[in-house]
Amino acid sequence: MSSLINFLVFAYHSVSKTKKLTMANGAGLMTRYYDITISRYREVNSVSTMEKIKLALLRCNNFVKTHTFWPGNSDQNDYGDDRYAVCKLLASKNITSVIWLEDLLALHGSKTAVWDLHLLVEDTSAAAKILLDNGYKETAPDSSFEDDPEFSERAIRLTHNRSSTIVMLHVAKEWYYQMDDNVQDFLPPLSSFLDSMIEFWINISAQDYDDRLRFALYIGCLIGYCYYLQDSDGQLVKTHAYAKNLKPEHREVHYDITFESPNKKSFTATNRHTYHVRRSREIREGAFVPEPYEEGVFRTNLTTVSEQE
Repeated sequence: MSSLINFLVFAYHSVSKTKKLTMANGAGLMTRYYDITISRYREVNSVSTMEKIKLALLRCNNFVKTHTFWPGNSDQNDYGDDRYAVCKLLASKNITSVIWLEDLLALHGSKTAVWDLHLLVEDTSAAAKILLDNGYKETAPDSSFEDDPEFSERAIRLTHNRSSTIVMLHVAKEWYYQMDDNVQDFLPPLSSFLDSMIEFWINISAQDYDDRLRFALYIGCLIGYCYYLQDSDGQLVKTHAYAKNLKPEHREVHYDITFESPNKKSFTATNRHTYHVRRSREIREGAFVPEPYEEGVFRTNLTTVSEQE
């Protein structure tokens, strides 16, 4: 069994699916089908495991680039340029932007690697025009995300010949983030990022969770990274008490992730995603109140869930 399948075992289990995986093989890419029978596992609580999962998911579409770097590592400075100069440029033209995805995690202390610089803005066209007027050029989406419209259709990707940083502009509302002019240094609080990512994950449809499993697990990995961090006040995310920093409709996911048990399923498993879609809706309707999980009292799976319109 390949290393990619081994990594997926950590992220997604108790399901038997036939998935199409594109894997590197020598100089080219070979597409193969595997019947992935994923059994239960004991979740390994280490950032390195999360990184391996994410890298495996990304490598399956040949996404890993030679310009990878870690913003939190002072020995690497993105080839001498200011990786976040684009944020300052947009701000000088009254365009608010915030740092998103891997860069946000890295700046909050995660050891995750980064590739394109993902930024959220209110209006991608307006922000792109500013960049185009200042030497940037629009470039094609990475082929690795051709099946993911969040990147391939609704985002704008730009390059500058004087910078090694590729910029991806996203509409903030599509990531369930409310733009705030008071964000310091273009970096949203960790709790705001976690709220947005959980909401994004909950809103992945059942069809997409099946057809675009790689992308769904990628989002799950980014959520998982948050649980090895602490916020700016020094509060650990992976505690029951941190739930008070999250919206009520996201707390059930939080309690699921923070619950420790050798027999628990990953929150990214399909039936757990189905469960959380239902619970989030019930919390909003006032029909369910999330509380910390208790040992031996694990939440029952809810298998019949109607898709939201």
